[in-house]
Amino acid sequence: MLRSSFTRRKVFISYFKGDKQWVDRLVYEFGQPSYGVFIPHVVGVMDVDDFVNSSDVEYIMRAIRQRYLQDTTVTIVVIGRCTHSRKFVDWEIKSSLTQPANGKPNGLLGLAVPPPMDLRGKPLWHNLPLRFERNYSYLKDKESFAIYREWPTTGEQLRQWIEEAYQRVTTHTHFIENPQEIVGRNLLCKIHNIAHVT
Repeated sequence: MLRSSFTRRKVFISYFKGDKQWVDRLVYEFGQPSYGVFIPHVVGVMDVDDFVNSSDVEYIMRAIRQRYLQDTTVTIVVIGRCTHSRKFVDWEIKSSLTQPANGKPNGLLGLAVPPPMDLRGKPLWHNLPLRFERNYSYLKDKESFAIYREWPTTGEQLRQWIEEAYQRVTTHTHFIENPQEIVGRNLLCKIHNIAHVT
């Protein structure tokens, strides 16, 4: 692992609970207190939060920023097969991209959970959450705010991606697309053709 010759960014991790083992692995391998490449702040929005049933979008976003994002500077979205359908992931991305009057948005980095391979041995990429997709460009010559990468294999690789996401808060905020509406309930999962309950 890397030593502390660089700034360790405090990171919020957004994920669908079906991918928790990948989140645990990410934190275990790269977020250790003494030698990790980032400082993890993992716990996301829960069904028991008092704002979950609110229809006041501003209140929901403010509550997420105050309770969960706090002083984080980068949000990592762990993107697995069903992440695109999770309402809380949409809320966490929206709140991460929101530019409060006295602050900045979080950098946005998507990490693809290792997917199955196609018949030619190439990875099958996942469906992106809609709000993430609005802020990411598949085209190499088109700039965007969000970054989307395969699962990291080294700490240095992940550190560079986190730093790139952090720097885009200064250089790429004009690319942010963060419409007011939020996903009110879990969407139909394109993999399982159901709306996951939890």
